[in-house]
Amino acid sequence: MTAKSWPTGVNSLILIAVLFAAWQLLFEFAGSQAMTAPVETFRYLAHLLTTAAFWGHVEETSRAFFFALLLAVLLGLIIGFTFQMAISRYDQRKTYEREEANAIGTDVKIRNVR
Repeated sequence: MTAKSWPTGVNSLILIAVLFAAWQLLFEFAGSQAMTAPVETFRYLAHLLTTAAFWGHVEETSRAFFFALLLAVLLGLIIGFTFQMAISRYDQRKTYEREEANAIGTDVKIRNVR
């Protein structure tokens, strides 16, 4: 049985278990001064999820992220449309110059024939 034939969920669980074990081994190697143990981290996370202050911060962060995303999208659209207009005007100007050059060349040929 290969890893490709396993359900996707099993591969994900194996990856999570390996990362958790690597975190624990790194904690054992580095010590509590460098990092916290995975169990302590998840225990603290569970405590944070029960506090009202945490959810207030989540709300403010979400609001700030939404407005930043909105601003980025609007500015991106403005920049994109501006470049599109500049490109279309450049193409139009190039066409006019080509037509004018052809008209001048035709006029010169006609004058040389006379």
